[in-house]
Amino acid sequence: GCRNFQVDVPAFRAVVGDRPIKLLCALDEHHASDGYAAAPIEVLRGVWSNWYHQGADGLQSFNFKYAPDPGELHWPKHRQAFREMGEPERLRFLDKTFVVQRRGGGHGPSVIPDPHEWTTPTLFYFNTNLMAPLPAPLDNAGRTATLLTLYVGDDVPGVSERVSLLRLRLLLNDPETADTPEAEKIAPVQVRDRIVPERVGGPGPAPIRTSPPRRGVEDRIRVRLNNLPLGPGKVRSGWLEYPVRPNQLAGGENLVDVRVTGRPTGCVSPILVEKLELDVKYG
Repeated sequence: GCRNFQVDVPAFRAVVGDRPIKLLCALDEHHASDGYAAAPIEVLRGVWSNWYHQGADGLQSFNFKYAPDPGELHWPKHRQAFREMGEPERLRFLDKTFVVQRRGGGHGPSVIPDPHEWTTPTLFYFNTNLMAPLPAPLDNAGRTATLLTLYVGDDVPGVSERVSLLRLRLLLNDPETADTPEAEKIAPVQVRDRIVPERVGGPGPAPIRTSPPRRGVEDRIRVRLNNLPLGPGKVRSGWLEYPVRPNQLAGGENLVDVRVTGRPTGCVSPILVEKLELDVKYG
């Protein structure tokens, strides 16, 4: 796995067959995926749930800390992760966030291309999340949907009585509003942390902010989940949020359809989907 949340576990399982070989999916918390440096524990749980659902025998950690380490702020989360990640049943009713993978990150643009200035990498291609779909553009004309696959390892429909909150969230970036007054746009959101999690005495992450869409964007974005329309969306803390019912989800792959309507004809740059996340909370 290295630092890619989307590992082709079934392919490795097919190669292994019935041989006495265990498959362990690995996650690097230092050279992190773009946008997910020092990811919340809920994001890590979503990754682990997916891997177990896909057939992994266990999990391997890389650059996790289980005790205080000079300069490292996130060891308490890592110690919590070690308590939770070893058994699927232990993870079953813990709150999770399932995400669509972003390209880039880890070592910064000197080694791995910037997602917004992407080039096909030949150096370190194995460490670039090369096939990740985000950031993804939306068709300015609104004729073609942007299709994204969201994997959900939890059996949400099967335990719907335990689900207390289920929401899909989109983080959008509109380059066309770069010179628009802030008062006319929705709240800005930091979309990624670069290179390493924040360290005491160090430079910390280099935040890169999107150009938020204009106010009212929630009325122009259409979202379907497994061909079922969601909405209306609401803007909250710079994200577009959509309530989801448990029976709208499938175990495993879910198809998300996003498109924009009413885009001004003079727009050149498309709106970008920077992040797509599904929050699952249990009560």
